[in-house]
Amino acid sequence: MIRNTGKSVQTLLRNSPVNRPISWLRKFRTWSSHIRQKANSQRLVLELTFRRKHKPTFLSRTQQAVNNAFRAMSDSRWGEAYNLWRDPVSSSITGEQQQLWHAGRTITDWILHPPTFLEATTGSYNPPNKNLQNTVVFSAITSHHDLSWPPGEQLASTDYIRFTDNLDLHTWNTWQNRPLEYRADSPVRSARWVKTHPHMLLPETRWAIWLDGNVIPVEGLHLLLTDFQKSGHPIAAIPHPLRTRVDEEVVECIRRGKDDPATIKEHHSMLGEDPAVGLWETNVCFYDLHHPHLKPLLSAWWSFMELGSHRDQISLPYAVAKTRSSIHPLLPQGLSTRSDPRFALLPHKNTAFHKAHTHLHNASVIPQKSKKP
Repeated sequence: MIRNTGKSVQTLLRNSPVNRPISWLRKFRTWSSHIRQKANSQRLVLELTFRRKHKPTFLSRTQQAVNNAFRAMSDSRWGEAYNLWRDPVSSSITGEQQQLWHAGRTITDWILHPPTFLEATTGSYNPPNKNLQNTVVFSAITSHHDLSWPPGEQLASTDYIRFTDNLDLHTWNTWQNRPLEYRADSPVRSARWVKTHPHMLLPETRWAIWLDGNVIPVEGLHLLLTDFQKSGHPIAAIPHPLRTRVDEEVVECIRRGKDDPATIKEHHSMLGEDPAVGLWETNVCFYDLHHPHLKPLLSAWWSFMELGSHRDQISLPYAVAKTRSSIHPLLPQGLSTRSDPRFALLPHKNTAFHKAHTHLHNASVIPQKSKKP
């Protein structure tokens, strides 16, 4: 006869000796797993500590090399800077991180090797080319945003025209300084107006090449122009190497403080959904001023910027979609003026490069011949 102890059948079964080993087995497995996780965590901490003390990371080595090169330039130790910008560590740097290395090599090479500098200021090694006829390279520098650099690879029989609010900018015997024909509500927007109005500023020109004030084409510009002339497109620009959508560009512009965040968001909302025609960098643009689609495209591009943010890379895709135009890719996808050795992209306000600019300016033996427009 089973005695009634007041406990349920389920309680009796749970506490029975038959089931008790299973409970202990679970506890043992949990305990073992906890010990393993703790041991792995401790081993990871020891590994990271050892690496920090005995094996500096790749990023710290590259950053140290850049800092050393900056210091050498700031102290006018040009030979040392030249060698530092050619540090073997640079061979492993890829993509957009190559910007400073390309710029540093170009400028220190000009300082230490006068023939390369002479080529950049006179174009004496660039033979005439029939494809360059009726071509103008133009740019804009406003509110001392950029320094006046030599034009790099010069195209034969080509005028170099720069619109600026400072007509005393150094011309390097090449640039023609012209006053701004339109002043917007900010210096940046004034420069954007120049970029989007070559058809008005250069009415007698067929081919126009826009360069941002800190872009130096080192070599191959004439070949890029020839490819564009064969393409039949109204405009050429560089496919964005990192992003393909406007909303991604909006987030990045806000993160980097490129314009007022509220203005960017409101502008993006006004423009609407991404038109899915790609994203383009516009620090180098080529224009066919005789193309019937160019003027409507440029007018739409400027009108979008005029109503909202001055970030031209946000507005361009919508202008392309609105006018049903197309853009010729200047560089293969993934390359840009930061990573392509055919260009040097100078930092805007950098003490070391400012010192190099002053040295080049003072050492220049090219007489200044101000070309009148």
